[in-house]
Amino acid sequence: MGGLIRIASAEKSDFPALVRIWTASFDDTERDVIRFLNFFYSPGSSLLLFENGKPAAAAHLISGSAVAGLIGPDGLPMRKPEITCAYLYAVGVLPEFRGRGYGAAVSRRAAEHSRETGADICVTVPADSGLYKFYKKNAGFETAFYAKTVDARLCGNTDGYSVLSISPDEYSDRRENLLAGRPHLRYAPRWSEYFTTICGAGGGLFEIKDHSTGEAALAAVESDMDRVILKELLCRGGTKKFLEAAAGFFHKSRVTARLPGGNEPFAMASQALSRSVYWGIAFD
Repeated sequence: MGGLIRIASAEKSDFPALVRIWTASFDDTERDVIRFLNFFYSPGSSLLLFENGKPAAAAHLISGSAVAGLIGPDGLPMRKPEITCAYLYAVGVLPEFRGRGYGAAVSRRAAEHSRETGADICVTVPADSGLYKFYKKNAGFETAFYAKTVDARLCGNTDGYSVLSISPDEYSDRRENLLAGRPHLRYAPRWSEYFTTICGAGGGLFEIKDHSTGEAALAAVESDMDRVILKELLCRGGTKKFLEAAAGFFHKSRVTARLPGGNEPFAMASQALSRSVYWGIAFD
């Protein structure tokens, strides 16, 4: 590190610095960043690292989530029903300040800050495989969340199915019912609401219903040029018919879906958890 370093909570007057660091670090527009801050900013939710008084790096913490349904070593539910979480998101460093350890420093401070402000653990979704090593080495995170990804080319079948857009509140309630008994990340409807603003035209939160059996699935859909992306697909029983229905209704021959029950590393936590946990929708 070089110069005098200070890490502090960002104020609203720091929004221009937060936008500058974010857009220099990720493929997002100023409008995207302002939308995020309008949804999730609160005092203490964003941290800025300064070198000699100049903003150099930033990290953001999203509240409102918890790990639910954890099972102890004895096979019984844990005494504490939920572990509250802060979601570490969009850690960025301005190009001229990179290579000085500032991303690691602001990540460590964000994890500490999350505990100081009431969260049991800090969680994050690494953007690529190399960042798993980064967060483990520099902030003590452990891989704790897993998923299964399906990528298939399908003909599509809408006969006997319907797709209905549902509200974030309704999606969150039904999601908890479908994930009951499985360790998973529970999040507030505001997370689902934010997802609907970033998923693109034609995307959103949907119920896919098989009218021949009465079975229904939940799907968090993101629009893409050549495929339909299900950031989450939840149902009881087989998933293939719902993937076929999604391909048909969204007029794509390729479907990529994230499902619970897999062993693919997906996210990390600031402490090890007793069981692998399913995450679901992330702002990746």
